[in-house]
Amino acid sequence: MDVQLPDGTIVKDVPEGTTKAQLAQRLKAGGMAVPAEWLAQAPEQGKPKDPRLVGQYEPVKASAEEAKSGTMSVLAGLGTGAGNVALGLQSLVGRGLRAAAPEDRNRTSLVTGQKKTGLLARAGQWLIDDAATGKAKLAAELAPYEEQNPIRAVGGRLTGEVVATLPVGGVLAKGAGAVPGVSKYAPNFLKALRSSGMTAGAATGARGLAIRMTAGAATGGTSAALIDSESADSGALIGALMPPAFKLVGMTGDAFASLVRPFFAQGQQRIVSDVLKQYANDPQAAVAALRAAREVVQGSAPITAAASGDVGLAGLTRTLQNASGDFAGDLTQRTT
Repeated sequence: MDVQLPDGTIVKDVPEGTTKAQLAQRLKAGGMAVPAEWLAQAPEQGKPKDPRLVGQYEPVKASAEEAKSGTMSVLAGLGTGAGNVALGLQSLVGRGLRAAAPEDRNRTSLVTGQKKTGLLARAGQWLIDDAATGKAKLAAELAPYEEQNPIRAVGGRLTGEVVATLPVGGVLAKGAGAVPGVSKYAPNFLKALRSSGMTAGAATGARGLAIRMTAGAATGGTSAALIDSESADSGALIGALMPPAFKLVGMTGDAFASLVRPFFAQGQQRIVSDVLKQYANDPQAAVAALRAAREVVQGSAPITAAASGDVGLAGLTRTLQNASGDFAGDLTQRTT
């Protein structure tokens, strides 16, 4: 829209919904004189103070009975969370359109500070503003529920946001897979995207972790941007750190399990199984031989190396004899 100033100057292409106070601030920053009353615009009577909401709607008020209902609070939160993600997607589309719009170079753009006022830029800005208005409306409608049942309402909202962003990895993988050559040369990266960085297909070690962190950053940043466009960077950082964090937790759990494993029968069986897999030349044959072994001298079971007849286990026995005097002594007592 066009706005005429008191001195007759006409400012063109002012975005719809811009308040006098907002316009005055922009004009003042551009060095133009504006009426003082424009700088302190009072909100309309009976309307919200947020300028994005003025003249557009009155927040829907929940009844006291509805607000007190735990189920209604959860449902309201779920709806708000899902709605925030949908509006976040709309805002991202708007930002994309605005970024793709060409810059204007004229007097009006210099005065207003808006370098992009073409049709594409206006469409993008409308999507952004409409999404912001929608989010503010959802927040206003959820407020009574948060006041009465904060844990359920906020929990419902967070759950709604998480559930609504679950498909992000799959969508990103599908989009990346459409790029020529990606499916052929980077299949592990596509798998990492689908799992939000939790797996990397056949890639292992440092390379696999790097792929998972990259995919985690992509999905984390996108998910965060859908909820709050200002949180994309922090979301990407958290997403990138999740794979190594889970790996560290897994390593810590394995270390703890290895400490307590010798004290339980199941743990002892796991230790024996690991030793056979790692050192026996033929683990299956060794196990079968051990099961069939019988005592040659009553009360004295044969040692594992002799009973199994496995060369690999015999070599392990000799290594342990040389490394541990206690083990060598115990072995000598059993064989004499």
